[in-house]
Amino acid sequence: MTRYRLTALRYSQIVDAPKGGPIEYARRRRGDVFELDDAEAERLLKAGAVERVDDEQPVDDGEPGEATAADVDEAGRGEQPVDDAGEPLDPADISAGPKGAVPPRAGAKPLWVDYAVANGMPRPEAEEMTKPELIARFGGGN
Repeated sequence: MTRYRLTALRYSQIVDAPKGGPIEYARRRRGDVFELDDAEAERLLKAGAVERVDDEQPVDDGEPGEATAADVDEAGRGEQPVDDAGEPLDPADISAGPKGAVPPRAGAKPLWVDYAVANGMPRPEAEEMTKPELIARFGGGN
């Protein structure tokens, strides 16, 4: 079997499928290196979900469903949000949203509070307002 790196966000690899029994999966996350049989490798390569790696890379041989250090960010919150290029987002960018962009209407109230503060409103005043009031004052977004 050849080794591959997952380029997709997640992949559940079937590791055991006994007849009439429960199917066991290995939960894979972007960047994990693991082995695939030829048929599954061909399918995932066509989809752009994996890439071949050199033999020098370590194989992730964690137990199926076992959390690894890569599954948890520094604050212990689970998977860290990433941008379109797969790079970790700066926490300041996460809380404030894209600079200058109006938060979506479905965005959480703290996003709207941060947006109001970034546009000159004092934080205590913004926190006292309801989300619909913030939306009415600062725009609708998408």
